[in-house]
Amino acid sequence: MGLTLVIDEIITEERTYSFNKTLRVTDVNKAEVTEAYFAIKQIKYLEKESGETFSYTFKNNTSVKEQKDKTKIADIIRRKLKFDGDKKYTKNKQIIASFTQETFKAKETITIKALKKEKRTYYLKVDSGAMGNQMYLVVETKNLNGKKVKLKIHENEKELKLLKSKEAILPVLVFAKKEDKATDTEAKDWIELDIETVKAKDAGAGFYISDDGQDKEVGIKKIQLRPKKDKMASKTEEASKSFEGWAEKLYIREDETEAGKKKKEEEEKKKKEREAETFTTLTRDTDADKKENRKSYPKKISGTSTIEIGKKATYTITKYGKNATEADKKNIRWSLYIKGDAPTKYTVIDSKSKTGLYTYAKMELVNNKNQLTIIFDKALKDKKIQIEPYRNKPDIDQSKKKGGYDYIKSTSIKEKDTPKIAKLDTTKLWIESFSDNSREKEKEFLKGSFFKMKATLCKIDELYFFKKYDEKFSSNKLSESNKTSLVKIFNAISDYYFSEKRCCNLKYIAYMLATVKHETANTFNPISEYGGKKYFERMYDPVLGKSESRKKMAKANGNTKKGDGVKYKGRGFVQLTWYNNYKKMQDKFGINLTKFPEKALEHSLAIKIMIYGSEEGIFTGKKLSDYLNDKKTDYYNARRAINGTDKASSIENYAKKIEKCLKIVKDI
Repeated sequence: MGLTLVIDEIITEERTYSFNKTLRVTDVNKAEVTEAYFAIKQIKYLEKESGETFSYTFKNNTSVKEQKDKTKIADIIRRKLKFDGDKKYTKNKQIIASFTQETFKAKETITIKALKKEKRTYYLKVDSGAMGNQMYLVVETKNLNGKKVKLKIHENEKELKLLKSKEAILPVLVFAKKEDKATDTEAKDWIELDIETVKAKDAGAGFYISDDGQDKEVGIKKIQLRPKKDKMASKTEEASKSFEGWAEKLYIREDETEAGKKKKEEEEKKKKEREAETFTTLTRDTDADKKENRKSYPKKISGTSTIEIGKKATYTITKYGKNATEADKKNIRWSLYIKGDAPTKYTVIDSKSKTGLYTYAKMELVNNKNQLTIIFDKALKDKKIQIEPYRNKPDIDQSKKKGGYDYIKSTSIKEKDTPKIAKLDTTKLWIESFSDNSREKEKEFLKGSFFKMKATLCKIDELYFFKKYDEKFSSNKLSESNKTSLVKIFNAISDYYFSEKRCCNLKYIAYMLATVKHETANTFNPISEYGGKKYFERMYDPVLGKSESRKKMAKANGNTKKGDGVKYKGRGFVQLTWYNNYKKMQDKFGINLTKFPEKALEHSLAIKIMIYGSEEGIFTGKKLSDYLNDKKTDYYNARRAINGTDKASSIENYAKKIEKCLKIVKDI
């Protein structure tokens, strides 16, 4: 708060002066919070001259007249100098700069400027971030050094998505120290920041710590944009209490879009129409079941193998016995049998609905073929049923014939799929500050611009993974290089499922990472297939192949020109091979792999190829879902989706451990 003085005139003993200036007196000792914002931390290293030097004495007469000589001698000198890490070192450029003459005699000495790397820690303002991200709350203050400032995170009251009111606080995880890698402390109220004076320089949006900077009062607190709890306790639980709750509020699913709502309305309309229908069945002759009238039987039916509850399933008799008449086609009954029940416990479908079995049924002749349309009851969820058209009495028991009867159709009933995610939403956040030591106790920040927190798909908690991995694989811990590679892989996994608008499967990710660990010998870097040019020509070339069968195989897989064997050798995490496979991945990801096949060695593309190929059964015809699903976790045979059962036991063991290292931000 300042003091404003307005002076109209100044009177002295002899004269009166008019004065029209307004003077504002500011309290320079006022304690206040001047800024509060979200920030990310970046570490950069600035290379600069250290002020020190190296000396080098030539042992022999040496010429550095030509540029090639300078480069060669500089290399030799650099290898002989003793460096002190990043604190004192030099480069060829500095060594060459010390060559002040074209030749040097033995025992002549040169002085070389030394370099050093200066570490700079930046705290940069950001206006957006993904839920689950670790970042920093930063306050800048005046005259509050050594004091405390408290912060709360709120949601824009005009667009509340996670919270119920303007006053409600967004719960986030808070780290005790900026250096901490993990925390389970949740802040449900004020977040307390210690204010200290640091030497810093401005860096556009933010600042960096520097010994030759200006005094700056700041408070910094590391947070993670998520509550402690992972899963919702129930569908009615308040969204802000769990990460799953956050996600569900920020995921816009297909049924929540305009097109989805319209489709839902149409489905409701059709449902009401079905409810109003009179049960439709074919008129059967009264003596249809007499033996002399049963001249022809159904021989084959078509129908769905899997159906969701609430969706129509259709079964059609596609083949009858010889000399089937119209009467034979009409005089059909349909039965429903739940596998596992006694063979005698079947149900005749002779009404529009039956509680616990089906909610709708209709029988009719379509294109002169007897057809059953049925919607199964939710009570049959996860059951396997048999549908059988029959005359007189159904057979039920499939074991009587090897391979079963063609006129009995088995169908698995599954729960209705969760609608796919159509869009990822954002919510707007602002910060409230409070200080006991400031006259302006409470202030609001970011209310004009807001911080936008974005929903994300399949974000792997990197630090959690690194910590658990080192515990599970204690004899083979991750190096910094390994971690850098894994971060690239994790980001690519998130990108892949974001573009697919669906969530990832933790077991799939565990198995794929286990495969990457094995295939790359623990480096987590994409690799080229082992072998030289001659090997690839013998194995994959349509002209130079070692046998006619190999040449024929090459052509069948799209390798049509001499040189294609080398060009389309195995690359990546799963050794993508052959022109056709490169073209398939090119079409999927929009990257010109047929012209630049080496791009398959980039981390991002390599893991996406692996995900797509193993989920869709492109590599071997087998899919990960065949072995990793709600009913079973068969990491051993999951290898079949990539490469038979080669090294299946080792990869299975890796996958079991890696699954325990994964903490996926959202896993539906």
